[in-house]
Amino acid sequence: MALDDADLVRVGLDQFVTAEEGCHLLTGWVAVPRGARLGLTVLADGTQCEALHFTTHPRPDVSFDDPTVEVRGFVQVIGPPPPAFEWALAVSADNLAVEILLPPPIEGRLGELVLNWSWIAVYSLLRSCLAEERLGGVMESGESGLGPFAEWLERVPLLPATTGAFGPVQQGQALASPAGEVTLHLGFAGGQAHAPEVHAVALVPGGDGRPRALPFGEIILDHAEQHVSFYGRLAEARLPCTIPAVLVEIAAGGTRHWLRWQPERLSVPAFLSGQEKARIAAGCNDPAASLAWLRGLLLSREEGFRPVLAGLGLTQLAPAGNEPRVLLLLGLNNPLCARLVEAAAPEIEAYCTEAVLVGRHAAEAGQSLMRRGRVPVQIGPSLGAVLRRGSLAGSTVVMSDATHFAEALIEGRVAALCASGFPGTHLADLRAFSAIAGSGEAEEVMQRLVHARGERRGAAAPRFPAIGGIGGAAAGQHLEALWRVAAAPLAEAAEVAEVA
Repeated sequence: MALDDADLVRVGLDQFVTAEEGCHLLTGWVAVPRGARLGLTVLADGTQCEALHFTTHPRPDVSFDDPTVEVRGFVQVIGPPPPAFEWALAVSADNLAVEILLPPPIEGRLGELVLNWSWIAVYSLLRSCLAEERLGGVMESGESGLGPFAEWLERVPLLPATTGAFGPVQQGQALASPAGEVTLHLGFAGGQAHAPEVHAVALVPGGDGRPRALPFGEIILDHAEQHVSFYGRLAEARLPCTIPAVLVEIAAGGTRHWLRWQPERLSVPAFLSGQEKARIAAGCNDPAASLAWLRGLLLSREEGFRPVLAGLGLTQLAPAGNEPRVLLLLGLNNPLCARLVEAAAPEIEAYCTEAVLVGRHAAEAGQSLMRRGRVPVQIGPSLGAVLRRGSLAGSTVVMSDATHFAEALIEGRVAALCASGFPGTHLADLRAFSAIAGSGEAEEVMQRLVHARGERRGAAAPRFPAIGGIGGAAAGQHLEALWRVAAAPLAEAAEVAEVA
């Protein structure tokens, strides 16, 4: 219904409803002098209600013959107000002000209402629900973790990692790493009056299995007339977390488009090395600009992940207590490893209550310990296979590999090696380590930690294989810098243990 209060300000009311979590929702349109600054306030018995969300959008379905009049649609959400007998809407447009009586709110389901809204209004409300704590309960309504937006999201086009023309986009590519980060590279046609804008929200499975929308805690944008690069990283993701889809809003050429984009899932080295190629595919052929983009991304990663890595239990060796002490011996990939374990069997039995042997020749290497029968022995072709058994959680884990263990045996340092370890419950941190700075394999992470423990304080961290592309050297240095975070406390702990 249309409620006219003055010739210069006209108001059309679409809905005034009480929706999920007790929030009141008001939608409609206003016609005001073109360019006027608009303000809307809901009054409950004369008292102003606090707006938790307010947005305007075009309303092409409403028009006036007067070219000086501008029509704007609006959506306003107010928090649960006190009971009221009279509702009103105060509208201001520059120096104009009118007050209109509202009918009492009726019950409504937000999920049904948004299906009839402008997508500008829907996406704006979605972002507000993620940013405004008092609107967070709206996302928990309904059976889906996406709240009232679940059905709307199903209507948003779903695109693969590499896509051709879509709306204003000529070419696009999306990449994701297991560290809860994603990059979007989009190429546009020339002649844009303004640089395109890109916003994005991550769509990830929640702990209860329901899909959820999450805002990016860190965002880097590189805007150009014909190209946009977007980097987003979740603030508190439980790693590993590879984002399966991203909801993207693109504003270019005076129009807005929305899409769900499925990034290509890559290990961290491949994710970093793929940035240059993705930018070139999207039309950015400036090597200096691509290198600057990558350096900014690497700096953000290092600043964001350094405290995360430092806080993981795998970097904090502690003296072994009364709990079972398990020797986790990796890299038994040579037939000669059987002789190593046989020679070290008495010391393994003296300092450890169990041995876990990993590698292609782990079975042969474990025969001598099994024959002696003094400690239990677990055999695994890979560390991942051992971890899936979940049998080390209640133990102190002493980690080493064939090379470092042989050196400790020759130099008489097995006792010092076995004197400290980390709780087996922290083995879950292997996956987080790999998500941030590894190739995705738990064994690779553990072997790097073993190497780090064998170094003295200040020594260089293990080097990574060469990473291709113009920023390959910078990416390699970045990963090595992250591993130094692990190397420092481990090397210090090893040095203290030897002195003791």
